[in-house]
Amino acid sequence: MSERSEERPSSRLPRQVVVMGWISFLADVGAELAYPVLPFLLTGPLQAPKAALGLVEGTAQLVISLSTWWAGTASDRTRRVPFIRIGYAFPTLARAAIAFAPSWLWVLGARTVDRVGKGMRTSPRDALLGDLVHPSQRGHAFGFHRAMDNGGSFVGALLAAAILWWFAARSEFALRSAFLVSAVLGLAAVALTFALREAPRPATENAATARVPLPKAYWRGLSILVLFALANSSDAFVLLRGAELGLAPWQVALAYAGFSAILSVVSTPLGRLSDRIGRWPIIATGVALYALSYTGFALASTTAAFLATFALYALSTGCTDGVRRALVVDHLPATERGRGLGIMHASVGVASLGSSLAAGVLWDRYGAASAFWLGAGIAALALIAILARAPSER
Repeated sequence: MSERSEERPSSRLPRQVVVMGWISFLADVGAELAYPVLPFLLTGPLQAPKAALGLVEGTAQLVISLSTWWAGTASDRTRRVPFIRIGYAFPTLARAAIAFAPSWLWVLGARTVDRVGKGMRTSPRDALLGDLVHPSQRGHAFGFHRAMDNGGSFVGALLAAAILWWFAARSEFALRSAFLVSAVLGLAAVALTFALREAPRPATENAATARVPLPKAYWRGLSILVLFALANSSDAFVLLRGAELGLAPWQVALAYAGFSAILSVVSTPLGRLSDRIGRWPIIATGVALYALSYTGFALASTTAAFLATFALYALSTGCTDGVRRALVVDHLPATERGRGLGIMHASVGVASLGSSLAAGVLWDRYGAASAFWLGAGIAALALIAILARAPSER
């Protein structure tokens, strides 16, 4: 960890953390402009079945898993910023390609390139955040970053809703144009990565080959996070559930904007709360809310019930998304942060692949409710595991 991170921190986050927050904000304006549109492009003009949606999104998670593990480990031995920069450039190119996709297999290829980029940046970026701040600020820093990320998601989803409404919702031109606008907006985030600088880190005796064993507490926590990930299928299924219950595509995008707005508001306070009372109580609350929200998605029969459940789902994500990253960093040596975060993101991604594939198959065969009942049941098991096995925190 840098010398700065060992000093008593001020109440303000370091400038580099703020810059990283703005990069994520700009990137997510572009990304989330496209994301709410993707299920409708696949299942509409490209005529993909729900199982294909599960394959596209599940494969995306698998690709993230493989690339984030490699990039995180490599960034421990070299530099973090180049991985971050390339990681924001790839998705910009991929979304431009999706705008001209002739088939869902084309989308699968472009989405894979997109997720390679996300995987390349995620662990190095999270590790750089850990390098930059004092341990007592980790929850605050990761919460702030997730707040900025989801603030961008909110703006992007609003733009998606506006485009879909303006161009008559389901028109193919509207769906494809959203990806073109997304690609243009992504360029701003790439430009801002050139303002990032490396943080000082302690050197190992043989940086190219040295490995420090990761502690048992890290592996115990990871096993619970992976179990929870088995419940966590792609949010694309949540968006399709809203459409199935009667929301127009632009209304789905607007609902997703509300989801992102809630996340943006709650992420920083929940991160700071985890600095004071511990990570596991916040994560356990999020897992419990997740099980309740997936139960709500399974039972919902009106758009009002769906929207109320969607808000609950946003709260559950706010409790788990940033806090789990801070939890993992808590248990990692400074020289192994990229590697440990890479393993975490990789393991969670593989689990999410299985979850998304299973959700798609269940939806096609037995209807939407079956996919959400599966997620709710596994989340309940994860909550039991947290209560029974999670290490205590002071």
